[in-house]
Amino acid sequence: MSYVSTPTVVLGTNSFEDCESVLALGELPLLSFLVEDGVLRVTLEVPSPPATIPVAVHANISRDNTVRVTTGSRDVTVHAGSHVVLMAKLVAGNDHLVEVDAFDLRPIGLTVRADAKGLYVGRSVMSRNVIRGSKIGIRLG
Repeated sequence: MSYVSTPTVVLGTNSFEDCESVLALGELPLLSFLVEDGVLRVTLEVPSPPATIPVAVHANISRDNTVRVTTGSRDVTVHAGSHVVLMAKLVAGNDHLVEVDAFDLRPIGLTVRADAKGLYVGRSVMSRNVIRGSKIGIRLG
């Protein structure tokens, strides 16, 4: 029997606790994380349009050869062409906490990114928020 959980995700300076999807485009989940038996599983779905390069990654598996996924024992990186669009890892010693080290959808045509100061959506900045127990953490569009 496998053990699956929805981890707490730190994106920028924001924390998403017990959220099925961290980000969504309308009703379409855009970014979500699961931990299955200590393995981080990332789903990143960005259709075209609005993206100029569609991304379809489900549980670390890309459905398109223009998007590449690399995995380590506790980390996942998603590449669109030569660009890293997502880099996330399970925190050492804690299978319920994911840190997103890199998140930048600008190379695929969306003005959504995160850094050490916050989550940027267009010209808006979200910083130091805790979103808890929501089906969708942040809905775009």
